[in-house]
Amino acid sequence: MSEVPGFDKEKFDALWTRYENQDLALGEDFSPEVFSLLAECISLAVENGKVCVELPLKIGKKCIDVPDWVPNGSIAKACLEVKYKTVLGVKIPIGIDVCVYVADQKVACAYFGI
Repeated sequence: MSEVPGFDKEKFDALWTRYENQDLALGEDFSPEVFSLLAECISLAVENGKVCVELPLKIGKKCIDVPDWVPNGSIAKACLEVKYKTVLGVKIPIGIDVCVYVADQKVACAYFGI
């Protein structure tokens, strides 16, 4: 069994903690209610109609299904985004999105909340 690829912990941690120690900015922040920032993209192969990746936050190994038209062995790109919610001007990390791309087309996404 091959090793499951994972994302760079330092890149992820930097985004996860990006907005720590914010001051409450009532009425001053025009951020969207929910938004995501890209942490990293990695290359991996499609196997058995899915891609598997090791995720941070103790989520562990997860596999994401891809459409049937994507052949096994295809090289895919999995991109990890940190999802935030803005509450009273404070940006709080609420989970992660993992989107899979094949031939520069988004073919699947999965959300993992905390």
